[in-house]
Amino acid sequence: MKTLKLQRGLADREGPGFLADSIVSVTRALARESGFAKVTMRQIALKLNVTATALYYHFSDKDALFERVAESIFEDLKVENPDQPWAEQLRAYVLAYQARLLEYPGLARILLANRESPAALIWTETMLGILRRAGFKDQKIWDALAMLVFFVNPMTLMEEKPMTARKLLHDPKTVRRAVLQSPGRYPTFATLLKGGEGVTLTYGGLLPAALDRIIASLAADLQADQTET
Repeated sequence: MKTLKLQRGLADREGPGFLADSIVSVTRALARESGFAKVTMRQIALKLNVTATALYYHFSDKDALFERVAESIFEDLKVENPDQPWAEQLRAYVLAYQARLLEYPGLARILLANRESPAALIWTETMLGILRRAGFKDQKIWDALAMLVFFVNPMTLMEEKPMTARKLLHDPKTVRRAVLQSPGRYPTFATLLKGGEGVTLTYGGLLPAALDRIIASLAADLQADQTET
């Protein structure tokens, strides 16, 4: 059985639950300061005045810790004005999301490497919620999401290995299980999956859909300009 080893001081003052929260908080601060790639478990332990063993008591490895930190970063990122028109909600949320990615270097890579993680699902749930309220449904809601995914997360630049057209961008079974286990946290996502509106996302399937919508948007703008003149 693994034993929690704390240096004197923190062990006397605080319990294990506090330490877990403190690990996340300190890691988040370090990531914001220098980027996730430069954060080490030793660094975190020194900041908290504990041994490295104490960190592994709460998190199996650094990836698990980073995944929880990413979740904490997006837990408080909400749609600020739900009464606004959906386009304004969407614009504000995407800009706020992008700001978080810039604020925490390396965060985008963590999200793309863990597409079934709570952090990634929180983002997807929020985007689906906005699109659903706007009136998108059936395949059109996934097409709209595809356009936004490729606009916000340039996957071809984030992958370390070549991406084939048929590569799954998520594990459908894992996503379904995670969402349906917490329907209260991902209500829109859960409703879509229960209603049979789930979709298997591949690079080759999403990219053309996103490109078509972007081109259609540009064509609409061009037509509007020509009509005005």
